[in-house]
Amino acid sequence: MDYHTVLDEKLCEEHPALVEKYKLEKSIGGGGQSTVYKAFRRSDGKVFAIKTVHGPDGLFEARLMAMLEVSLKGLDEQGLVHFEQLIREEPNQYGEVYHLVLELCNCSLHDRIKYKGQLDEEESAKIVIALAKTLKRVHDNEIIHCDLKPANVLLKYPRPGMFYVPKVSDFGMACWMEDPWNECGAGTWDYMSPEAMLDGCYITASDVWGLGMLLYTCLTAICPFPNMDVEVVFKNARKRDRSLRNLHHNSMDWDSIPSLSARQLIQGMTELDPGRRFTLEKVLEHEWIKKYL
Repeated sequence: MDYHTVLDEKLCEEHPALVEKYKLEKSIGGGGQSTVYKAFRRSDGKVFAIKTVHGPDGLFEARLMAMLEVSLKGLDEQGLVHFEQLIREEPNQYGEVYHLVLELCNCSLHDRIKYKGQLDEEESAKIVIALAKTLKRVHDNEIIHCDLKPANVLLKYPRPGMFYVPKVSDFGMACWMEDPWNECGAGTWDYMSPEAMLDGCYITASDVWGLGMLLYTCLTAICPFPNMDVEVVFKNARKRDRSLRNLHHNSMDWDSIPSLSARQLIQGMTELDPGRRFTLEKVLEHEWIKKYL
C-alpha cells in the first residue's frame, strides 16, 4: 500500500469520530495496545501523528500530556511532542478507544541508530543535553516518565540542514511523584532502573538511569544487556558481595566508547544505588557534557 493511500474502509468504520475530523494514512508505528497513524486534519490539511490506544491508558496519557502542555506554556519548551487534542470513540469489542492527536516528527532515535549505527560523541552529547533539560522541567512538574528509551525519543528537523530537536514522547507509563509505585517490571527492561524493576518504585533517579542507558546505546548502537537476564543481574548486584556490585557495568561493552570521560558519565548515571546516582543537574555539569554546551 502506498504511503499516501487512505486506510481501508473497515478501519475507518471502526474510528468514526476520528475519521470525521482527520484523513488517515497507513500505520507508521505502534506496539502493545497502540497504533500510530499519519493523518491530515480535514479542516486545514495540517499533518499530525495520531496515536490510537485501546483501554484507559490513552485517557491517562492524554491527561498527562495536556497537563504538561499547560504547565510548560510560556517556557519555550520544545523538548516534548506537542499534544493537540484527545478524541474518544464509543466503546467497541476491544473496550475504550482513545486517539491522541500529536505533533508529527521525522523519526525516532531508535530508527536513527538502527540505520546509522553508532552516533559520534558530539551528536550523542547534544541529545543528552536536550533530554536532560526537558526531563528536568517534567520533574519540576512532579511527573516521572518511567520509560525513557530510544524508541520514545522522537526527532524533529526544524529546517533542512539544521540539527534535529530530540523530543520526549509516550507518557503511557508515567507516574506522579506523590504516587511513585508502579507495577514491578512495567516498562522496557533494557532501560529500566533496578529500583523500578525489583521494587516497582519510580523516582527521578529512575529517569536518569534510563537516560544513561540511552546514552550508552547512542555511543555503541547496542542494547545495554544483550542476551542477559537483567533481573538476575540486578538481584545479584544487591547482594553483599562487593564483587557483584558493579556486575551490570562489567557486562557492558566499554571498548566501543573511546572517551574515558563519557564512560565515567554513563557509570555515574547508572549507579546501582539511586541515592548515589547522578542527578540531572550533575549530568549537565559533567566535563564531557560541558564540551558540547
